[in-house]
Amino acid sequence: MGKLSEGAKEKLSERLSLPTSAIIGDPLIELTGSNQLRIENHKGIVKYAGNETKVNTSLGTLLVTGTSLVIKSMIPEEIVISGTIEKIEYLK
Repeated sequence: MGKLSEGAKEKLSERLSLPTSAIIGDPLIELTGSNQLRIENHKGIVKYAGNETKVNTSLGTLLVTGTSLVIKSMIPEEIVISGTIEKIEYLK
């Protein structure tokens, strides 16, 4: 969808009832309590350990820290991380 103009992307997102960020490829990050994190539109895992996971996104590297972190599922569009999530931040 990189060839669509910004206006076309906005109209498409309205028609599909989707956020514009989903159409342009920005990550969608959803935290459920402190036990599950879902990241859509990721670009792969940089690092995976029990207390730290780094995920590439179009906005940079997302660092997730906590305890007993486990990648519950991973498909090209989405990663689900579970465990005790203590901090989520973008690295510069």
